[in-house]
Amino acid sequence: MKKSKKQNYITNFWNGNESLGTSFWAVYLIGGTIVSLPAYVLPETSYAILIFVPLQFVYLIWAIIGTWRSASKFKPKKKQWAWGTIAQVYIVLSVLRILIGIATNL
Repeated sequence: MKKSKKQNYITNFWNGNESLGTSFWAVYLIGGTIVSLPAYVLPETSYAILIFVPLQFVYLIWAIIGTWRSASKFKPKKKQWAWGTIAQVYIVLSVLRILIGIATNL
């Protein structure tokens, strides 16, 4: 049975097989921003938020894990910074910011 391209991309990304540039910039930052927008735009009393928050959570977990794995596999060339390590530090700081935001709103 042949998998569709969409399933292959999702699986490849999850396993960290996409480039660090694509993983970090396109999926984690831009995709994460787009997925997070409904939480800022919709009123807190909207029932639509009940749909977007779980989808946002699933997407962000997928993006964090795939980007982390991609950063772990990144091998810098000569005279190049350790972009994989920088990406992982950014992810840790972002997760801490999210957790602090949740804790302060409880």
